[in-house]
Amino acid sequence: METRGGDGVRGAGRARFPGALLLLLLLLPAATPASPAPALEDESPDAAVHRRIAEVRERAGAIRIDGSPRDWKGIPSFEDADPAAVADRSLDLLRLSVAPRDDVLLALLQFPAFPSRARRAFSLDIDFLGRSARDAAVRFGAEGRPEVAVYPEEGKPAWVEGVRVEVGATEAVEIRVPLAPLAAALGEPGKAWLAGARRSFLRAQAFTWRADPLGKAENGEVADEGPAAASFLLTDPPPALDPPPGPEGRAVRAIRPPLQGRWFVRQGAFGLWSHRDVVAYDLCVEDHALRSTAKAGSRRLEDYYSFGRPIFAPEAGTVVFDSLQGEDRRPLEETRGKDCGNTLVLRFADGLRLLLGHLRQGSLALDRAEPFRPGDLVAEVGNSGDSGAPHLHLSLHEKPGEFVGLPLAFRKVRVGINPGPDDPWNRDLPEWALREGWFFEGR
Repeated sequence: METRGGDGVRGAGRARFPGALLLLLLLLPAATPASPAPALEDESPDAAVHRRIAEVRERAGAIRIDGSPRDWKGIPSFEDADPAAVADRSLDLLRLSVAPRDDVLLALLQFPAFPSRARRAFSLDIDFLGRSARDAAVRFGAEGRPEVAVYPEEGKPAWVEGVRVEVGATEAVEIRVPLAPLAAALGEPGKAWLAGARRSFLRAQAFTWRADPLGKAENGEVADEGPAAASFLLTDPPPALDPPPGPEGRAVRAIRPPLQGRWFVRQGAFGLWSHRDVVAYDLCVEDHALRSTAKAGSRRLEDYYSFGRPIFAPEAGTVVFDSLQGEDRRPLEETRGKDCGNTLVLRFADGLRLLLGHLRQGSLALDRAEPFRPGDLVAEVGNSGDSGAPHLHLSLHEKPGEFVGLPLAFRKVRVGINPGPDDPWNRDLPEWALREGWFFEGR
C-alpha cells in the first residue's frame, strides 16, 4: 500500500507480507560495492571514470522510488564499517548508495531488517556545493512529510518549504531529493551552482534516529551514524573530473605526498574556516563516516586516527626552521586564531619552502640545517597550536615569513572521493593539484 501526501511526498504504507514472501525477501542477495571499472587498453584514468559514469547514469535512469534495492544493481554501495551493531535492527544502517542524476539526488539506505516505520527515523546530510560542509539536510521517515533545511555559509540554518521530496520504504529506504530548490536557498554559492559552476561530485551521509521516549526532545538522539557516500555527477556529457583552478591559481610545484596511507583534504585553499585568506591544506585520516575518531566527543589524542602518524620528506632539502616544544592541545578545545603550533619548515633545492604545522610535541627527527633525503622521517602529526583535532597543516612558500602560500600538487598519487581504498571512483594520476573534499594516497 502506498500513501501520498498533498505536498507530493510519497512513502510506503505498512504492508502485511505472507510468510513465504517475507522469507524470500530476506534471502535476496544484498547489494555489494561495485569495484572500479578496469581501464581499457590505452584508456586514460579520466576516460575510465567517464565510461563508468555513463554506465551508472543509465542504470540510475531506471530507479523507481518504491523501497526496493533491486533496481540499484551496478550502482556503487558503501558499507557501514562500524562493528558496533545497533540493538534496533530497523535503525542499523548497513549500506548507503547515492546517484546524483539530472539535478536530483537518489539515495538508497539498507538495513539488516525491514526499516523503521517511525515518522522521523532517518536523515540525509548533503554536500553538493563543494565546501566540504553540510549544505542541506533532509529528515524523513517511511510515512509523513519530510523536513528540509539548508545551511548557508553565513547565518543560521533555515527550513525550506515546498521541496518535493519522494520517499519509498519497504525492504529498504529510497529517497529522491531535487537539488535546485536547495541551491536557490543557499545564497551566492547556490546561485553559482544554478548557473553551472559545479564541482564534479556530490557527497551524502545517512543517519538514523531514536525517538525521545519522553517527548521532550524535538529531534531525539542519533541511533546510527551511517556511512558517507560520494558519486561523480551522472551527467551527459560527464563532468570534468578536475574543475579549473580556483582563485589560488594553478599549482606551482608538485611533490610526493609526505604521508603514508589514505588521507582526506579537510580544508583547502581559501577554505571556510581558518584558510579564508590563505593557500594552505589541512590533511587528516577519516573513516567511512567522515569521522576523525571512532569515539565521538573523545578528548584523548590517542583516539584520533591522525595523531602520531609519521611524516616523511617528499624530496631532498634542509631544515631551515623548527619549533616543536609546544604542548599538544586536548581535542575539541575552542580555538580562535591561526597559530600553526609546533612547526617545521623544509627548504628544497629550488629555494621553495614547505611548512608543516600542528606537529606533535618533541617529534622532530632532524636537526636544523641538517640535509635530508626523500623518504626520511621528519616528524609526526600532532594537535599543537590552534587545532581542534589532530591534522597536518601543509603550505608552500617562496620566501621566509610569507603568509598567503602557493598552490601545491602531489605527484604519483591515487585520488578518490570516498574514504575506502577500494573507492570505485579512484584514479591513479601522475600529478594532482590538492583540492578540498578529496581523498588521496601516494603510489
